[in-house]
Amino acid sequence: MRHAFVDIFRRESINAVFVEGNSFRRYDRNRMRQAYAESVARGRPISHFGPEANLFDRLEGLFRE
Repeated sequence: MRHAFVDIFRRESINAVFVEGNSFRRYDRNRMRQAYAESVARGRPISHFGPEANLFDRLEGLFRE
């Protein structure tokens, strides 16, 4: 999919920036497993997509630049 977008943007002379999907995660894979297990033990499981597992302020800052 990314390759298709690269070609489209190049053809249209668009200077695009690509951000990897895991660039703004709070934890690496192993630490996320641990954080999730701890949250389940407390009875409040965290989501991979929620603020507990992501750096939304940094992601927002990227779009403000």
